[in-house]
Amino acid sequence: MARKQNSSRDDREKPNFWLFSISFLFIRFNLLPFYFTRFLRETYTFSSAREIFLWRLNIYTFVILLRFEFFKRSNGGSSIKILGLVGSPSVNGNTAKLVNAILDGAAENGAEKVIYNLASLNIKGCDACFRCRESGCCAIDDDMQELYQEIQAADTIVLGSPVYMWQMTAQTKLLIDRLTAFLKPDFSSRLDNKKLILVFSQGSSDRDAFKPYFEYTAGLLYYLGFDVLETVIVAGTDNLEVSFRPKLLEKARELGKLVSGSPLSGSEFRKEESSLIPLL
Repeated sequence: MARKQNSSRDDREKPNFWLFSISFLFIRFNLLPFYFTRFLRETYTFSSAREIFLWRLNIYTFVILLRFEFFKRSNGGSSIKILGLVGSPSVNGNTAKLVNAILDGAAENGAEKVIYNLASLNIKGCDACFRCRESGCCAIDDDMQELYQEIQAADTIVLGSPVYMWQMTAQTKLLIDRLTAFLKPDFSSRLDNKKLILVFSQGSSDRDAFKPYFEYTAGLLYYLGFDVLETVIVAGTDNLEVSFRPKLLEKARELGKLVSGSPLSGSEFRKEESSLIPLL
């Protein structure tokens, strides 16, 4: 079944190849400005040479932008935005390095990356006023207002936290509580299955030590309207930090590349990246 899906996806991409090929010829040899200017002269009377010049300038500007987009896409690039949220009080710790590696991989594939360290932001706790239920806007005026906009603008979010006391950090929990603003009065989500990757780092070498909690957290985020693509668990950081695991960081970058170019939903995505996660 998977092979059949890949085949149908290839078939859908064939017309794009010919479209790009024709576009390339027009763009590479500047045929678009030539033919378009010729068309305008035959159908429109210019009032001055200056007007012709301005038309040509606009056309060439368009062609330059089209060239940039064409070569970015032809090189496997992406136009998505990926947001990193690091819930560790250690600004350059294991969790931050993992999240950054995923974002770097996505950026290599052309994605726009933005990252925040939650510990450096002023995020207050939810006071359960429920004013967000009707309006969708939290009444608390703090740095979370900026994160609301970033989350809505992002195509994929990478949320990372070390394990403290068998759970996410306090900084991460503040964020999670404030995400209730994305719920409508009927408890449906204002988010449209926004893709998310969870990243947990833990000192314990037993990857399954906190598995029930990780599954609970993924379920909670799914309820809030996120399509949780994967939960990445990096164990044993007390004995060997992430900085000394180059293969792990490389796999994290590959995961970022896969995320930035993948239109798949959670279950389909997990099949695609199944070869990456065991090495993490």
